[in-house]
Amino acid sequence: MATPSKKVYVDEDVGKDEPSADGSETSPYKTLLFAYIQHPPVQADGSEYFTRKSDTGPMSEEGDPATRKEWKPATTSAMKKVTKLYEQHKKKLAKTDGLATREKEEKEKRQQAIQEAMKVKITEDPKLPKAFKIRLDEKDPAIVKLRKGTSEKDVDCSEGRGSRVRVTGRVHRFRAQKDVLFITLRDGYGLLQCVLTGDLTKTYDALTLTQETSMEMWGEMWEVPPKQHAPDDRELHVDYYEVIGKAAGDKDAITTRVAPDSDPQTLYDNRHLVLRGENSSSVMKVRAATLRAFRQVYESETTPSCLEVTPPCMVQTQVEGGATLFEFNYYGEKAYLTQTSQLYLETCLPSLGNVFCVAPSFRAEKSLTRRHLSEYTHT
Repeated sequence: MATPSKKVYVDEDVGKDEPSADGSETSPYKTLLFAYIQHPPVQADGSEYFTRKSDTGPMSEEGDPATRKEWKPATTSAMKKVTKLYEQHKKKLAKTDGLATREKEEKEKRQQAIQEAMKVKITEDPKLPKAFKIRLDEKDPAIVKLRKGTSEKDVDCSEGRGSRVRVTGRVHRFRAQKDVLFITLRDGYGLLQCVLTGDLTKTYDALTLTQETSMEMWGEMWEVPPKQHAPDDRELHVDYYEVIGKAAGDKDAITTRVAPDSDPQTLYDNRHLVLRGENSSSVMKVRAATLRAFRQVYESETTPSCLEVTPPCMVQTQVEGGATLFEFNYYGEKAYLTQTSQLYLETCLPSLGNVFCVAPSFRAEKSLTRRHLSEYTHT
């Protein structure tokens, strides 16, 4: 066995696991593992490791040298343990290096694909029937006909072609599958699955597609194949498309800004983005249906019917006692957000008869309970 040519020192109390340390007696390392990393053991020309501790426990660098134990070679059990940790460290480094290499290769491959995609150009085929525009919630079979079958050969000749339509909306979600790109489009009224194939999936816009991108698509309406699922059981087989406005990607993508596991405060601060999701937009639809039902009852179900009025939200006097007002400066005068519209409605009774309103009111009391609302809508 070759004699070690270098001595490495480890002081578990005052040593430092930093690049500034060199493993000498005057500048020792703190852990044996760090010493191994900085001075890996080799068979032909290895390093001998010495360790020590203080008699009285951890000390500062200015401690009395007399209280220090002598340097001793690392024990067999310590060497065995650190050898195992060192092997794990090497494997971790190799894995990290391999991951970085793969990421670099994938990045270069994608950059090459993007360069090739920029050369692909698509145009609308003038031989196809002229498309007419529809909203995504248009389901009247007399207007929009669906083509049946899963391919050109499966088409029922008696049914004929589906309607060629033009739709606009934002990318709600999308997924790439081999040479097919599935895009679910949203226009605020409904959802429609759009299927892109061939050169349509190889363009620069397709490779760099981001959620919430605004698009316009032309294509033929098809019935969804058996055992497949899509909104309203139909899909648009796209033959041409244009990007109206590309949404942000990477760190600024909507999925990053308002991720499903984001904290509530982040969701509040990005409410304009949260409302694009299915849950929040569904809440708004339920709210609209509820308000519509209230108005219908007041206008049609009461005898005599009630007339809706719109009271102001800004007032100059307190309406109810015991409630704190939201105060603000109104062109140099004090003004407040209303606490209730009740008194305003009373002033309308002599000239308008039975009246009602659906309006917000505001209460400025601070409260820690979940039931307390600073703003609420009431009738």
